[in-house]
Amino acid sequence: MYVQMTLVWTKNAKKDGWNIVTRYQPPNSPDFNVLDLGFFNSIQSHQYQEAPTSIDEFIKCVFKAFDAVEHDKLNKTFLSYQCALESCMNVGGSNKYKLHHIQKDKNKSNGVKYDNVFCDLVTYSQVITQLEAIEHGRIS
Repeated sequence: MYVQMTLVWTKNAKKDGWNIVTRYQPPNSPDFNVLDLGFFNSIQSHQYQEAPTSIDEFIKCVFKAFDAVEHDKLNKTFLSYQCALESCMNVGGSNKYKLHHIQKDKNKSNGVKYDNVFCDLVTYSQVITQLEAIEHGRIS
């Protein structure tokens, strides 16, 4: 079943010019788990307003809560996730980083809209060099 689902996903991820790639998230890393970072919190805050008494009611509540979550909130969650990744890369992959803020609400009110956070070229180059060194056994 897993193999069949993977094949279907791979086929559909390439449709219509898309190139969607699935990557596993690091274990036990809440800063890099976009679901924990804000997605589940958003859904839970809506879902807790109801009191389901069965699994079917609970599932309906979760779907209703998902539909109620504002797209802007989810976009901010993904932007925060991207900022956390870049901040981590800036300190060589350590979890002792300071999250840089892009002032999403302030910029939005000034007409600036972010769809993605772009990593600066210096950070990107340093990370690629470090990953290549790990891959070739020069550092562990």
